[in-house]
Amino acid sequence: MNSLLVLQTQFLSLRQMMFIPSFPISHSVSKDQSGVHEEAVSSNQEDFAQSNTNEGSNPIILPDHPESQIIGDLNSRILTHSRVNSNICMFVNFVSMIEPTNVADALKEANWTNAKQDELNEFEHHRVWTLVPKPQGNTIIRTCWVFINKIDEDGIIIKNKPRLVAQGFCQLEGLDYDESFALIARLEAILLFLAFASFKNFKVYQMDVKTAFLHGFLQEEVFLKQPPGFENEEFPDHEYHLDKFVYGLNQSPRAWYDTLSSYVLLRGYKWG
Repeated sequence: MNSLLVLQTQFLSLRQMMFIPSFPISHSVSKDQSGVHEEAVSSNQEDFAQSNTNEGSNPIILPDHPESQIIGDLNSRILTHSRVNSNICMFVNFVSMIEPTNVADALKEANWTNAKQDELNEFEHHRVWTLVPKPQGNTIIRTCWVFINKIDEDGIIIKNKPRLVAQGFCQLEGLDYDESFALIARLEAILLFLAFASFKNFKVYQMDVKTAFLHGFLQEEVFLKQPPGFENEEFPDHEYHLDKFVYGLNQSPRAWYDTLSSYVLLRGYKWG
């Protein structure tokens, strides 16, 4: 019974802190403890009335934010559930809503099959490899597919992106590759750059290089097995000799960094 009195007293105190008007609460206590309970309730009600007198009943008014601090188009329409559903219906006819875990599942989906063919067309467009007879005494690196659904800011799937990668853990350092270190920007440097650009009111642009690693030329002898599910019907026993780098190789980041550095230096930039 004492615990019930404590809980009711704490509840009234919580209502007082939240500025919620108190209402009569039904009680079921014994006669010998009713006097103590009524005294506690009356004390809390007096404190609440005094706080209302001191604080006043004016609501808290939040200041309006200036238009300069609002991100986005002020004239854009409000995004409702009906519009989201219409966008989903628009993309569902062109993309798959699932992420396959293996090649067999991906081959069952026409959208993923077409997306994988587009990925291989990029390899042919950049002249990444050449189909040759199986070499003797060289390491043949296997390949695998990685399947990712790309989404927009509203969480809607807009593209099925398969990536053909090499299993670089099969490579031996010193035999299949030498240097693999590539300079990357630290997070602190990026934050400092953005802070300085904001302070100076600079415009910051960014870009994404499509299939970036396919632009670096390869110096070592590297051979890949034909992608699973897309073997050449005429030469099923042949392998691919790489002329450029692919994702998954240990030396690919270093090669892309050298390629990008050479391009930037040719455009008149200098090392800091």
